Amino acid sequence: MRAVPLRSLAALTAGLLLAAVAVTGAQGGGQFCLRSFEDRNGNGALDPGEPLLTAGVSAELRDAEGLVLASGRLDESPTAAQGMICFQFLPSGEYTLLASGAMSSSAGPVRFTQRVEAGGAPVLVDFGARFMPAPTAAAPSRPAKDLTQLLPRLAVSLLGGLLVAGVMLVLGILIWFLALRRPAPENPRRP
Repeated sequence: MRAVPLRSLAALTAGLLLAAVAVTGAQGGGQFCLRSFEDRNGNGALDPGEPLLTAGVSAELRDAEGLVLASGRLDESPTAAQGMICFQFLPSGEYTLLASGAMSSSAGPVRFTQRVEAGGAPVLVDFGARFMPAPTAAAPSRPAKDLTQLLPRLAVSLLGGLLVAGVMLVLGILIWFLALRRPAPENPRRP
């Protein structure tokens, strides 16, 4: 095996890097990003103290004709720590981004329509979600029963209780006579 000179290896590496940059530049395009935050005061703007969301938000990217090009979930986004879902390598044009949150108070997805330029600055829109408290399950209500339905149940319950009490009384008496009753000590009579 013949050793490859270090200069040739460096030249090959540089050539591969230039080729990768050229391909990336050719594929380059615009970027449309959604930043999600908890809109605690409900004003729709990211204010100081309002945390970025890192889960529970999804986005769908559509072209000018309304065709879905891509979709993403914040839970799976590589930029989730920054609260962002980004769609990259977009050709110049108008795009619509639909954002929705699983616990958001908005009635449906929020729509953002923006123009994206290939090679231009990324377009960034903010999605504020207000979390609603989870509804609590109310105890099921029972229809009111009239007295004619309750009397037979009450009578059966009362008879059952008396029967159990009678059986326990009989058992108690039997146990007392058989096991606990002590014969009276005999008194010797003195003459």
